[in-house]
Amino acid sequence: MSGVGDVRNIGGYHAHVYFDAVTLEQDQALCESAAGFFDVEVQR
Repeated sequence: MSGVGDVRNIGGYHAHVYFDAVTLEQDQALCESAAGFFDVEVQR
């Protein structure tokens, strides 16, 4: 695949989670799961 590098060379990343009042609890659970699974700090 052209333009795709070796993922072992990734030095950093970030993600955004967008939510509203209807999805707040689900999104908080997603962030907590991601923090534990990927061993990352979730900022709000």
